[in-house]
Amino acid sequence: MKKICALMLALILLFSVATSAAALEYKAIARQSGMCALAGWTDMDEDTITSTDLVAIKTPVGTFVFLSISTFDTMTGGGSYKSGYIFTRNNVFHAAGNLNSARLSAVDIEVSDLENYETEIITVKANWAGKGETLKGSSKFISKSGDCIIKSSDSSSYREATATASIDNLDAGENCFAELVSFKSTSMEMKK
Repeated sequence: MKKICALMLALILLFSVATSAAALEYKAIARQSGMCALAGWTDMDEDTITSTDLVAIKTPVGTFVFLSISTFDTMTGGGSYKSGYIFTRNNVFHAAGNLNSARLSAVDIEVSDLENYETEIITVKANWAGKGETLKGSSKFISKSGDCIIKSSDSSSYREATATASIDNLDAGENCFAELVSFKSTSMEMKK
């Protein structure tokens, strides 16, 4: 009896796949997953406040690192802003799956000053340590228009962290905020 049930189930699945494939004009599925670590630091040097923001995202295809540095002179009111990013397939970002820690090995990022368009290479490395509880979130989206259906879903886990960083071999300053994130998403588009 078990063999007959298994055979019937296999035939039903085979028939439903064949029917759905014939009924669809096209179907595309995209999946993405990864880990992210972000942090911000503030440093006060005499009359100048320097704020540094760093984001590192690891996906199956590589690692993206974004760096921005802004300064503000409390005496004159003047300041500057420079930013840049890299994408690398090198294994420079390591994150624990349980969001306990993450580490960005030293990378060179070309940053541009938005005021005078000058560029420079900055070496940055950082470490994160998770603290507190891990929070989870998820969402789903469905849209239908005529014969076209779009579905997407994502889930993420977040954990507050502390972070230290070295910018051109100098301490980035006091850690203002830091977070570790893991994410998964799936999107599907099909037309009947």
